[in-house]
Amino acid sequence: MRTPLISIALLAIACSSYRSPTAPTSENGFGAVSLGCCDQSGYRLGTSAFYYDGKQFSGFSDRGINVAAVDPISHALLAPLDGFNTFNNPAEWGRLIDFVNRMPDRSVLMFAVEDEGGLTEGSRGGCGGTGYAPGSPDGDFCCQQLNGASVENGRKLLESLGSTQIRNYCYRNSWSMIAVKGVGRMDEVLTRSSFAKASWRP
Repeated sequence: MRTPLISIALLAIACSSYRSPTAPTSENGFGAVSLGCCDQSGYRLGTSAFYYDGKQFSGFSDRGINVAAVDPISHALLAPLDGFNTFNNPAEWGRLIDFVNRMPDRSVLMFAVEDEGGLTEGSRGGCGGTGYAPGSPDGDFCCQQLNGASVENGRKLLESLGSTQIRNYCYRNSWSMIAVKGVGRMDEVLTRSSFAKASWRP
């Protein structure tokens, strides 16, 4: 029979072996990091993170599209970091649009998908666990754009900020973008099954 101290030690070792690795940071300037699902680099459901000069902004994140709005002068958050579960809740697109519209011009807006963005038919089920090649049909609906006014309004919002890749997004891809409201896109990255790290040094 194990003593309590031995059991506690074994539990600590077991827990340490399941720690998630650290997402890539941005050492200079702004950075937005996205990882779609599944179980890539130790992340079971993807991840997202936002940085300025290597320091991570803390706050809530969720499956879907996460957003950080940053003051371009003070480099402080203009609003709490927010996660929009666009994966299975189309109403979240409206909330995301409202969030962006509330931000002043010249705000630095950083976007990152965590797990799945809810932009394609694949979000309704029937696709595999890992990301599909961006922009390719893959023989089924995993890359077919999801119809509906809410998701289309979301795409148009992102395009108005300068996105050129959002319509190439496939199920569980990684996607990140940094834009300056009223100016346009500073960087945008879309990948199939690895970290998508957008970066910008003003």
